[in-house]
Amino acid sequence: MPIRPENRSRYPKTWKAMVAAAGERSGGRCECDGRCGLDHEGGRCSAINGQPHPSTGSKVVLTLAHEHGVPLEETSIDRMFHACQQCHNRYDAPMRRAGIQQRAREALGIQDMFA
Repeated sequence: MPIRPENRSRYPKTWKAMVAAAGERSGGRCECDGRCGLDHEGGRCSAINGQPHPSTGSKVVLTLAHEHGVPLEETSIDRMFHACQQCHNRYDAPMRRAGIQQRAREALGIQDMFA
């Protein structure tokens, strides 16, 4: 997933090494176990890096997804998983929606009355 420019400085300097470690751990296969909301046959997504996705047919490019609610600065490889585009996008969708809504409220100058 692309890193938003305002978040780039929050990623650890060891990010590339973390991505490589996740690749070794995953064996080049999506590690999603259903946390994206899909019921993966066999318990784990079968998408393999560089191959056509079993559901979408698009070329799989595994990315590193980090656990929601954990600040990027505190993220360790144990709190991340290698994910195909479909799983990563589905997993991040609620967080992205909330971020889009928050940025829209800020652009309009609307204060969050529950903050």
